[in-house]
Amino acid sequence: MLSPTSSEPVIYFDSFRLFPTRRMLTEDGRPLRVGGRALDILIALVQRHGEVVEKSELLNLVWPNTFVEEDNLKVHVSALRRAMGDGSAGKRYIVSAPGRGYAFVSPITFESIDEKIEPAVHRKRTHNLPTLLTRLIGRTAAVARLAQQIEHHRIVTIVGAGGIGKTSVALSVAEQSIPVFEDGVWLVDLASVAETRLVPHALARVLGLETRDDDLLPSLINALRDKHLLLVLDNCEHVTREAARVTAELMRNAPRVRILATSREPLRIESEHLYHLPSLDCPASPGTLTAAEIQGYPAIQLFVERAADNLTEFEISDADAPIVAEICAKLDGIPLAIEFAAAYVGTLGLRGVVLRLEDRLRLLSPRRNAVIERHQTMLATHDWSYALLDKSERAILQRLACFTGNFTMDAASVVAAGDGMTSSEVVDHVASLVTKSLVSADVGGVVAHYRLLETTRAYALEKLHEAGELDAVARRHATYFTDFLDRAWSDKVQLFEQGGYASIGDQLGNVRAALQWTFSTTGDVALAAKLVAGAGLYFVELGLITEARDWVGRTLEILDDAHRNTRQEMMLQYAYAYSMVITRGNTDDSNRAILRSIELATLLEDHDLQIRVLGGYHMFLSRSGDNRAAMRIALRAGDVAKKANDPEAIAVADAMLSRSYYYAGDQEKAEACTRAVFQRVPLDRKINTIRFGNDQRVRALAGEASILWLVGRPKQAQASVHQLLKLSGRLGDPIAGVQAGYAGSIVALQCGNWGWAGELIKQLGAVAREHAVAPFPALAASLEAELLFRTGTSDAAARLSVLLDSFETVRLSRYNPAYHGIAVIEALTDVGRDTEAKALLDELVADMKRKGQLLFIPEFRRLEGDILAARGEAVAGEALSAYQHAIQLAHEQSALAWELRAATSLALFYRSRDPEKAKSVLLPVYQRYTEGHETTDLVAARRLLDDLASEQVGRNAG
Repeated sequence: MLSPTSSEPVIYFDSFRLFPTRRMLTEDGRPLRVGGRALDILIALVQRHGEVVEKSELLNLVWPNTFVEEDNLKVHVSALRRAMGDGSAGKRYIVSAPGRGYAFVSPITFESIDEKIEPAVHRKRTHNLPTLLTRLIGRTAAVARLAQQIEHHRIVTIVGAGGIGKTSVALSVAEQSIPVFEDGVWLVDLASVAETRLVPHALARVLGLETRDDDLLPSLINALRDKHLLLVLDNCEHVTREAARVTAELMRNAPRVRILATSREPLRIESEHLYHLPSLDCPASPGTLTAAEIQGYPAIQLFVERAADNLTEFEISDADAPIVAEICAKLDGIPLAIEFAAAYVGTLGLRGVVLRLEDRLRLLSPRRNAVIERHQTMLATHDWSYALLDKSERAILQRLACFTGNFTMDAASVVAAGDGMTSSEVVDHVASLVTKSLVSADVGGVVAHYRLLETTRAYALEKLHEAGELDAVARRHATYFTDFLDRAWSDKVQLFEQGGYASIGDQLGNVRAALQWTFSTTGDVALAAKLVAGAGLYFVELGLITEARDWVGRTLEILDDAHRNTRQEMMLQYAYAYSMVITRGNTDDSNRAILRSIELATLLEDHDLQIRVLGGYHMFLSRSGDNRAAMRIALRAGDVAKKANDPEAIAVADAMLSRSYYYAGDQEKAEACTRAVFQRVPLDRKINTIRFGNDQRVRALAGEASILWLVGRPKQAQASVHQLLKLSGRLGDPIAGVQAGYAGSIVALQCGNWGWAGELIKQLGAVAREHAVAPFPALAASLEAELLFRTGTSDAAARLSVLLDSFETVRLSRYNPAYHGIAVIEALTDVGRDTEAKALLDELVADMKRKGQLLFIPEFRRLEGDILAARGEAVAGEALSAYQHAIQLAHEQSALAWELRAATSLALFYRSRDPEKAKSVLLPVYQRYTEGHETTDLVAARRLLDDLASEQVGRNAG
């Protein structure tokens, strides 16, 4: 027999359908349970769509003939907004008219549908679930998964930390399950059960059973033996044993009963299926996201909705986005903590909430009578959990609070031991705390990692302080990480195989915490020196160069005689030297630290650190232009490497030699050394940078690109730059990044590839500034000024001014100014300031000769010829001599690029004087090129040759 039907009006808005006749609201086809009075308000507002309905009218409609406070209306409107997600992701349904009432503003559609009217006996499902006052956010997948698990498993336990939302998720699952269970869905809240023995009584009371017998379990089993129902046992953690006993008996004797439990630890009974409820997702890098981008994170959505409960309007701007993301991240995505924090936005503002998070446990929300006492504050929530622990578990939880972020069981067994408690006992207690959801465990890797949620850590740290154990545990913590970092350097081959310092980068928070304590008023200076000796290199390898410099510099100031000439001083001096060169450039302090590092590495016969620090010193000397000293250091590194008979170390030394031969003007030897580097350590092989510092293959490849351009292979040079950029990108090291960017920018400029040069210079400046790698921001600015000079259309004097300013900044940085001086001298000559140009040229040439840097001498001789040629016939002979000398020097260096430029300038000099001579000077040099004819210098030479040929035709015709 067919069921009768009835025509019913339906109101559609967004993803909701409102059935006024049946008094039902659905979202995406799923019934949304809201209170009866809230539904009355919604129907009234929707039926008066777009109008402001006065508060008095709504009060009379919902509470007829009854006097109620206006706040009751506000409470129900807030509940409606939460249930529908009003205010999140740009959604607007109900808006307030201050002092008047409310209006429903979302577009609506009316329609009538025919609905089958099912007999009441089939539609009615019994349950005692409370009305959901808030919309569940970010848990759609969890609810769907749990609903599926309830179908396949008779006992499912939702496990998670306090405030994570276990109850809310369980209620949502239970809500969906109402139509499934013939005998209903029943919530049994065990939070108020004070004694374990009263668990069966709580079940009996909910199910309406007599409670006369002391042992109610047999009666419960008889009553439920044939029932098809779902029991939601909420908050089992403080009565776990009895809840487990009752559940196990029901599983054995009531085959159609299913149980969904929530607890901070498993019930540990047969056939129990666990679901670990995670925190809500929130942005990992909040500072980089816009308001639109963060709205996709459930933690953000929850914050926005709860903030909107207390504010008429609440929207996140791009400026607010990092603040809101920071709040949610600091609260670990814990829903309860986020709700409490959001409640304060109206009174404190976003920045005020951030400040209050320093005392995040005491963020109170407005008290809600419907919320159990232990959820009124995060402090009460943690008190509840803490009270359930035994004495030893409390002690371990407190001591674990010294860890910031992740920690291993090995670290916990050392730091948390004490008072007669052995390491093995610590392991057992940590495991117990994991099961109680007070410690999170990640067992996905080779080594398991643990952590306390930030709110739990703050609570436990306070308890540790109250117990008077803070300094004792902090000392063990600092000692552990001192040994941890010392082992990392000692076992650097193994560390490299495990992924290098990046593989222990998750311990950064712990290292910082240890440093803070050792330098505190209750800390230990001697322990600090040992800790920083390892931490300095740790920070350097993680790219935290400024932090390394500051901690090491602070330690060196207080280093006592007992630590002089020790491994600790050696490590400190090296980290300081390296970080100073990177962040401050070539300073006297950097030089002193480098020399002291070399002295100590030699004294202590640490071959790895010798190679490492010699490589750094070679870079220091090369940057300052002192190639004679750099050559000596490269040769010394080669001796150390050969003595150690280490191919990688020899390759590192060859990379240094390649750069020194390049600057010395011996390109044949420079190329040979570069080839040797890649023969010993091909680019596809990882080099142990823990042993040798920066990957010197970056410098070798940068040198190769420069050499290729110089010897007349510009196309190959540009290909080499691409390979260099790929290598530096793979390494992910900002030092490699700026080295590659600087070398690549120069090659692009030399080739006249202006667009590419602009991109590389921009990237170089960005990386250098972001990572504070001195003096590369100044070098990038100088290269940008050169690009403007060669391509810009602005006034020549203005372009020269920019060049001069940037060049002066380079000189002040004590970086070798030779290359950067070329454009300055050309620009000075172009505007007729030849005297200044000649003075600068003479100064730079004298400095280069003194320091053994002969590479640029041919180019500077060419520039000298241009300066003299501009002065006219009186010094034409001197100009000719300078050009000829430039060509000779370039030829001796195998520097075809310099030779082409000098030949082009000489051809221009001869053009009006002796055209045939001009052609005979330039053409043979041009013809030696087999590639790169599209590059600037070759294009200019070809144009000049064509002009000379045209002029010859013209003369012959005349």
